Amino acid sequence: MVTVPVDDATRTRIQNLRLARGWNEDELADKAGVSDTHIRNLEDTNSGRGPNFRKRELDMIAVAFGLTLPQLMGICQMPTGTTYLPRHFDSLIDQCRKVDQSLLPIIRDLTIEDEMVDGAYRDLLAERLRQCGYRRDEIMDQIRNRYWLDAVSNQVPPPDLTIDIDDQMQSLVYRFGDVAVDIPNPQLVWDCHCDSPGTKYDSSYCPFHSSEHKDELDSRMSNGHVAFNYHGHKFYWRRGRELWPPSIDSLHMLSDLESYGLSELRCKSLLDLGAGTGFLGICATTRNPNITTLTFSDWLLTPCVYSMTNWALNRASRRHVTASSELGLFTWWNKLGTPTYDIVICNPPYLPIIGDHRDLRGRSTVAGTDLLKYIICHAKEIGKQVFIQFSNLAAKDACIAEQKSGNRLQPVGDPHSVPFRVPAALERPEYLARLETLGLQLNHNHRHPYWHTVRTYLIKSYDTHC
Repeated sequence: MVTVPVDDATRTRIQNLRLARGWNEDELADKAGVSDTHIRNLEDTNSGRGPNFRKRELDMIAVAFGLTLPQLMGICQMPTGTTYLPRHFDSLIDQCRKVDQSLLPIIRDLTIEDEMVDGAYRDLLAERLRQCGYRRDEIMDQIRNRYWLDAVSNQVPPPDLTIDIDDQMQSLVYRFGDVAVDIPNPQLVWDCHCDSPGTKYDSSYCPFHSSEHKDELDSRMSNGHVAFNYHGHKFYWRRGRELWPPSIDSLHMLSDLESYGLSELRCKSLLDLGAGTGFLGICATTRNPNITTLTFSDWLLTPCVYSMTNWALNRASRRHVTASSELGLFTWWNKLGTPTYDIVICNPPYLPIIGDHRDLRGRSTVAGTDLLKYIICHAKEIGKQVFIQFSNLAAKDACIAEQKSGNRLQPVGDPHSVPFRVPAALERPEYLARLETLGLQLNHNHRHPYWHTVRTYLIKSYDTHC
């Protein structure tokens, strides 16, 4: 009997290859023609089984993966198309952000008017993935795979900062270690006004920076893993240009959808378009027992991973729901041409690009109204009931899209006045002055000097039966 020594790197490689293909241990054992106990011992570095395994069985496992034994052992290079994303959460996010950061300065600088841009985006994405050793379809299949996703979610590190959000947004509690900083009656999830121009208040009045823990709060919010606890769910986020955190706007949109009767809507499928952390899609799905299919969609890789990971962390009460993720601009990945989803929800970027301020696209996640206009114009093809929320600052662009498409925006719930806190915009006096002509309100008597209004709408088409 010929045996081969197997190190921990090979054990991990075999497990990653299995998870990347969506196989459990029994399925790999069946495909390789070996016992499931053999697979478990082979993958488990703590099994107590010695480092030597029979060469014949390792050969059979390699064949099941379409590899040679030297490739399986890491002695020879893997063939193209067998790469896999890491399962360690920090390493995974670092890889995704590496791809996204090369896309951001190019794609965010484009004014997207037609599907010609989609071809350029696909080519650029494919090239960036290739440079990292990945292929788009294989990566997305892996992100959608439940076994791989469970492995990733089990390795999410403990949060550096936890934010407990009251269901009615009447209080916030920031926690780390034994420290708890309570923020009563918050206006924002990060309710700081210190760098706002024109305010009469100094840092001594800031709910955060008046705290003795202000430096630690800043550091953990800026650099650490942050967990948002809301309505019995936990959402992970880490600061970056690729991902906007759960915000007061999203909380207002959920409240508006509840007033519309979200929990009682007869629907089976939901699309969270521009999903980010997956906050809206997950909260909506867990509140409606009829939903059985949840899809997250984003044009960057990092949000696809965060939304699916957050779903894995929160799906315990909705195990009958099938969740998946789509990577692409708008809904151009969906070529069916008919409404695929019963419900679509979207909280798109809303900040208009005015004059010489095109560079805002690359500096702020909320800059640009392309997605907003696209949804209004194409609601009929996207879903049966399409809900969108945006700021009054984008009302002009929304009106243009209404006129172009013939669709109408039906208000859902009440308008909500919220502080305007977009750092890239606040540092531009000329741009702020232009925003005031679009409805930005100035209030020098409040610690937040600038305010805008967000509202949720149902997009109505003449020939739809929403």
